[in-house]
Formats: sequence, C-alpha cells, structure tokens
Amino acid sequence: MVCNVMSNSSLLNKEYRTWLIDSRRWAGYVPKKGDVIVATYPKSGTTWLQRIVSLLIFQSTKPIELDGVFPWWECRTGPSVESLAIEIARQSHRRSIKTHLPLDGLPIFDEVKYIHVARDGRDVCLSYHNHCLAHTDRSLDAMNRVGAQDLTLQRPYPEIPKDPAEFFHNWLTRGAIDGEEDGSPFLSYFAFEKTYASASHRDNLLFIHYADLKQNLIEEMARIADFIEVSVDRATLAKLADSASFEKMREEGMALIPRTARLFQGEAETLFYKGRVGEWRGLFKQDDLELFEKKLGALPKEYAGWLIGGRSGLPLK
Repeated sequence: MVCNVMSNSSLLNKEYRTWLIDSRRWAGYVPKKGDVIVATYPKSGTTWLQRIVSLLIFQSTKPIELDGVFPWWECRTGPSVESLAIEIARQSHRRSIKTHLPLDGLPIFDEVKYIHVARDGRDVCLSYHNHCLAHTDRSLDAMNRVGAQDLTLQRPYPEIPKDPAEFFHNWLTRGAIDGEEDGSPFLSYFAFEKTYASASHRDNLLFIHYADLKQNLIEEMARIADFIEVSVDRATLAKLADSASFEKMREEGMALIPRTARLFQGEAETLFYKGRVGEWRGLFKQDDLELFEKKLGALPKEYAGWLIGGRSGLPLK
C-alpha cells in the first residue's frame, strides 16, 4: 500500500550532494505502509538502530546483513537506485531504510515511521575522524571520481588531518557544500539537527539519543517497539537486547555490515570502534569547544540540551 503523501515529490525537497550522498536518489523511493526510516548524522548510532529495528522486526537474534537488507538509499557509491527499488519491492517482511539526510532533504509520508538518532556532536566528530581516516584506497577513489564528475563539487574528497583537534577545528569552520559554514567533509551537524528539531511535533517521528541507548537499552528498545507497532514481551525483549549490545554487535560486525566494512581499513573492528560517551574530553582546543557551544546555542534551547544529554536534557517523545 502506498502511503498518503505529505511531500508529494522528493524533488521538491532541498537538494544535498556530497562525495557520498545525493538526495535526488530519493525520487526513486516508493513508500510502503509501515516502512521504517532510520535517520542520523553519521556516527550517531546508525548501525545500532538498524540492528535494533532488525531484532524487533524479525524477533530473532540471528545476525542479518543490515547493509544489504536495510539499504542506505542516497549513497552514491553503492548500488543504483533502480536496483535498490527492485530489491526492496521484493521484500515481504517489514522494510527499513537508512539515511544520513537532513529532514528537509527527505520525502515525508504519513504512513512511514521515521526514527532520528542523535549524539553529542563532540563525540560524533571524534568518531567520524576515526571513520574518515580508515577509508580504503578503493573507497577514496570512488569518492574522488564522484567529486570530479559532480558540477557542485568539482574537487576530490578533502584530505583528513591525523590530529583529531585539527579535524574538529575544520569540522567547525569549513563547509563541504555551498551555503554551509561547517561540517566538512560531510554536512553541517548544526543545520542537520535544526531540521529535525523543527519537526519534533510530528507523530511519525521518534527521537532516540545515543546516551540513552547506552544507559538503558531495554527501555529504549521498548519505546522503539511501541513506536513501530511491534508487539514483544519483556522476556523476549531482554534476549533481543543482548544481541543489540555494543560488544555483541562488534563481535558480529562482519555478519551485520560486510559490504560497508570492506570499504575500511580494519573492517568491522574500525567501524565498531569504542562507542563511548564523552571520549572527546581532553582532546579538543578550548577555543573550538567554545565555538561548538556557540553554534549549538543557535538551536532551540531544550533541543540543544537533549543533543548533549539525551532524555535527561529533554524527554522528547
């Protein structure tokens, strides 16, 4: 069943194009009632949420290839939109898709469920630094080809400094696309989060925070189950939560994200790095930390508090 359209064409949404993403690809998405879109800024808990969604949908602890079954739709270095559309059209189970787009770059459908996962931007940036440094030559070559061919880019993927403090400074002061002043080599974290903050009233949008997953995984999984309308008893939920722990996911990493892992040096071990909260402390310069606070202050106050502290900052629905 095709959903009632609230935004009747993805082409009406804001366009985002980087070395990795092209929002225009969402024009090829045909929604189905009950689809679950996992929407995050990179390194905010994307694979974690995908794993949780898979556990709730299938109610089995057997690992599945998340990066095959639950595709990253706007990724321009992966399968074509046509092949993705054919693949998910064949799926008879509940479908889920991953996105790293701001909400204003996505088509919004009434009967699709959207889960936005967020994380303290300082932890995001540190984790993203490790991620960017680990790209294989094959992955970098693919992004450089995109950069050379895309008229909005016309340059190779940015060189990544080895010093995390320098990377943080660049992330705060350099934009990767026209109209943004920060976020390189991706999009602005602050502009990204602003799009979700502006839609916090939506009934089909759930907010989940990385720190809350770390603190009380079972409770957060119960919230997600309720939101996507999956019935699961407490005993089963506890068993599923064991397979959603960071340690278990790291152990099963190559089974969960084999296609993605092979694009990085160290494979799954690199992508499931540390997963800690507050790991950034002592690594960044004070001036840059103050700039981060200033930029965060441009967001709605309660939402900014939630971004840093999770539900202890603001109990979003």
